[in-house]
Amino acid sequence: MMGGQQMMMDPMLQQKFMMLDRDHSGRISVREIAQAYQQLEFPYTSAKMLLQGISDLPFIDMNTFPMF
Repeated sequence: MMGGQQMMMDPMLQQKFMMLDRDHSGRISVREIAQAYQQLEFPYTSAKMLLQGISDLPFIDMNTFPMF
């Protein structure tokens, strides 16, 4: 995210992002992905591998989310 600006996101994607961002930090952490995966009965390691494939950071923000 450059200059603190967020890119425009489809309202449906934004709603899904907000559902995953349980702590309302504006970022989806590995823990939050793992919680969603747990509901689908996927292991934590799957969530971590998914995130590592998308980002070098330990979270997904609004700009990265569409790739998720």
